[in-house]
Amino acid sequence: MNDELVEQNRYELRAKQILDKSKVLKFKNPLNEMPIYLHSPYEKFIEIINSYIDPSDYVLEIGAGKGEFTEFLIRTKANIIATDISTNSVKIVNTIFKDRNNLTAQVADMEYLPFEDKTFDVLICCGSLSYGDGKKIINEIQRVLKENGRLILVDSLKNNPIYCLNRYIHYIAGRRSIS
Repeated sequence: MNDELVEQNRYELRAKQILDKSKVLKFKNPLNEMPIYLHSPYEKFIEIINSYIDPSDYVLEIGAGKGEFTEFLIRTKANIIATDISTNSVKIVNTIFKDRNNLTAQVADMEYLPFEDKTFDVLICCGSLSYGDGKKIINEIQRVLKENGRLILVDSLKNNPIYCLNRYIHYIAGRRSIS
């Protein structure tokens, strides 16, 4: 099984477990769910979102997962499309944010985005770029962003040795892909 399928299946299962056991799904601030020593890049990411997204913008979030950072996008009042390859993750996003009129969530593979060229003013990605083929993803980002569009992302891109060690340990344990 290729790495993309391994990761897709992992996220499908994790999201399904949440859907199966949770009667009420609501937004949880991701900073409250992680150790404080990891906060800095994500705090900066949120600060940039607040500074560089206008209510008139059309924003694409790729690799949205369960919507951990989607709330911060919604608060900008821009028109948001949140995408993820996991159907169950998208169900969680749609459930948590069902009353938000500036959000659409849909299943999409970041390597093959189902959008017209030059559609989005802003593209957001938080920690998901390493799950796909980098060249394909960059080509898709360039294709769907408008001229002078903005890319806002935070990702270790496999350059953090602690991240790599952690991923390798999970790979050995059969919980992650190797890439």
